[in-house]
Amino acid sequence: MNDDAITLEATVEGPPPSMGSKRGFVNPRTGAAIIVDHNVMGLRQWQDAMRHEMRKAIGAVPPDQRPWFASVSVILARPRSHFTKKGARTKGAPELPTVKPDPDKIARAVFDCGSGIWWQDDKQIVSFAVRKRYADQEGAVPGVTISAGSLARGYGAKLYFLSEKL
Repeated sequence: MNDDAITLEATVEGPPPSMGSKRGFVNPRTGAAIIVDHNVMGLRQWQDAMRHEMRKAIGAVPPDQRPWFASVSVILARPRSHFTKKGARTKGAPELPTVKPDPDKIARAVFDCGSGIWWQDDKQIVSFAVRKRYADQEGAVPGVTISAGSLARGYGAKLYFLSEKL
């Protein structure tokens, strides 16, 4: 494996689903614990699209085993209620989205997509940030972009602990 850092980016357009919640219960007959994933509709198709984009970004390179950092950018469509009849943004419309989907659940969905493609397992992500904003800028289309990089050998701990001082 090459010791150079890897930097990758993948984007999927459209409204992002989140991972949803997990619920557990005990099967009364067997006594076994059962975990049920309460995923939102469309999650599987969205994750398939993200995996496809991630594979395109990395090509034939096998999953990396080093630590990774990641940045997830989420662009949401602004609700119609934020606009006047003439199309201008209303004065009371919030600057940033404080609505669902939750950023941590979007990150979970994206990071799971990278397992076995960019990294062996998403536990290798040692630092990440998630940002949500509205698609106000010209040409901004709702969707999710992940930018991620593996840390070059010998620099991982230095970069990681440097970020702690910021």
